Amino acid sequence: MVQFKSGDTEVDFRNTVWATVISKEADRKSGMPDKRRTTLSILQNNEQKNVVWY
Repeated sequence: MVQFKSGDTEVDFRNTVWATVISKEADRKSGMPDKRRTTLSILQNNEQKNVVWY
């Protein structure tokens, strides 16, 4: 369980969420943290390419 303190910043929050929820650093089966990180980066890049600027 992750605990946040009153002095933690948004950057601390984002880094913690990334490590514990998104990439799940503790779950290391079949190289999954790296695969999740790569997949999310690809999806994010594709999404950014499709942004329409007004």
